[in-house]
Amino acid sequence: MHIHKSLALLFVLALGVAPLSAAADPAAATGPMSAMTFFVGTWNCSGAMVGKQVGKATVAFEVELDGDLMQQSIDAPAMGKRPAYHSLGSMAYDAKKHRFITAGIDHSGAWGISWTRGWVGNALTWTDIATADGDLGHEVVTKAGAAAYDDVFYAKVKGVQKAIFKAHCIKAASS
Repeated sequence: MHIHKSLALLFVLALGVAPLSAAADPAAATGPMSAMTFFVGTWNCSGAMVGKQVGKATVAFEVELDGDLMQQSIDAPAMGKRPAYHSLGSMAYDAKKHRFITAGIDHSGAWGISWTRGWVGNALTWTDIATADGDLGHEVVTKAGAAAYDDVFYAKVKGVQKAIFKAHCIKAASS
């Protein structure tokens, strides 16, 4: 999920509809999308642009369209001078190119599209295809156990790829 400066919170899988209330049964994901069921549910995340104050966000993933699509919402409350943040996105599998695709947009109109071949060990590496500002980067999401993940977004800074955003997410208890 992911994107750049204003969309850095749009984690991988960066993906869409209004805030999600109840997570679908992860077993509902079908075919290649079943590889992404790790994310299904609600996550409590903390993260920030590198060097900035850490903020909190709620990230929710839900399986849709008979298991062929995963939707994500990200909601972060206002913090100090920073306004509240909201984004939506969708992830699906592109069978012709054998890769997962995400597309997301946030409340400011920032958007991005990225892809990954899937898990390599405990990591997903998402590569930007297109973004609202034209700056392309990549994102690495790493499982940190059965109910946690780390998300690091990289972009070019003075011609060098550097981590510009880091987050840690812990799965919320099921209700």
